[in-house]
Amino acid sequence: MDNKDIRGLKDAVKEIEIPDKLEFTIRRAIKRGVKDMKRKRSIRKVMYTAAAFLLVFASFVASINMVPAFAAQVESLPGGSSIVKLLQFNRDIVKGGEITEGGDIGSITNEKPDDEKPSEHGADNQDNDNKEVEIKSDVIRIALGDGELSSYEVTYLEYPYSAVVYLSGVRTFSAAESLAEIGGGPLVKNAYRLITLDDSAHRFAINFNAPVIIEVSEENDPAALVLSITEKQPENEGTAVYSVRSKSLPFGEEVAVIEQMLLYEYGAENARLMQDDAGTYLTEEGLYSTEEEAQARIDELKAMGFQFEMFIEVRTPGQLPKVIE
Repeated sequence: MDNKDIRGLKDAVKEIEIPDKLEFTIRRAIKRGVKDMKRKRSIRKVMYTAAAFLLVFASFVASINMVPAFAAQVESLPGGSSIVKLLQFNRDIVKGGEITEGGDIGSITNEKPDDEKPSEHGADNQDNDNKEVEIKSDVIRIALGDGELSSYEVTYLEYPYSAVVYLSGVRTFSAAESLAEIGGGPLVKNAYRLITLDDSAHRFAINFNAPVIIEVSEENDPAALVLSITEKQPENEGTAVYSVRSKSLPFGEEVAVIEQMLLYEYGAENARLMQDDAGTYLTEEGLYSTEEEAQARIDELKAMGFQFEMFIEVRTPGQLPKVIE
C-alpha cells in the first residue's frame, strides 16, 4: 500500500459521521477515565503519606526506650517516669526489664502518695456536673535489690478487677509473706501468691476494690518496679459473664498443672490461675457471654480428652469466684 492509498483511507475515516449519542458516550468515558486516574493517583498519594507517617511513628515508639537523653527529659515532666512505659501497653499487658538470673523479690510495699490530687484522667473521673473529684490511689513498690530489673510482665484483668505480676529470672521470693500486708488500701483489696512451675520465675496477683488505671515505671539503684494505681470509673458495671472453671483446690501443683494443660494442650489462651473468696485456688479456662457458649466449651474439652471436671459460674466484673467443691 503506497502513501496515496494511506491518505485515501485517512480521508475516508474523517468523513465517517459519528452519531451524537455515541460521541457523547465516548467523551464521557474519556473524562471518567481521566478522573479515575487522578483519583487513583490521589489515593496512592494518601496511602504513601499514611504509610510514611506510620513508619515514622513506629520508629519513634521503638526508639523511645533506647534513647537515654529522651527518657531523662520525659522523666523530668510531671508523671514522666510512666509515659515511656505507657507506650508499651498492648491489650492491657506491659512488659519490660532485662533478662537476669538468680534475683530476689526482696520487698513489696503499698506506699500512699504524698498528696491526694484530683484526677489527671479527665472525664474518666468526673461527676455528673463535670466537676473534678478526688480519686483514690495506691502505689505498689516491688524491690529487687542491686543490679538490673528482672524481666517482668504486668497484666490488668477484670472478673474480678485485678493485676498479675510475673517476674522471670528471679529464684527467691523473700517478700512472699508481705503480700498479705499490702491489702486494705484505698484500692488494693488483697494480694496473693500464684504458683509457678518454673524455678526461675515468680508471680503474684493483686485484687482491687474497683476498676483502676495502672501506670508502670522502673527504678534503678536499687532496682524496683513501681505500680501507680488510680481509680477509674467502671465501663461495664453489672455486666455478667459465664466463667468456665475448675473446682476449688489448695495451693499446690495440681491447680497449676490444670492451668498449664489448658494453655498449652487445649488451646485455652485466656486460662488463668486465681483465688476464690475463701482463699483457695482455681483455674479458669475462659469467660463467655452466654451459658450456652460456656457449656459448648466444656463439651468440647471433654471430647478432646480433658479429664478434669469443669464448672460454669456467673460473675460480674468486680466479683470474686465462689468456692466450688
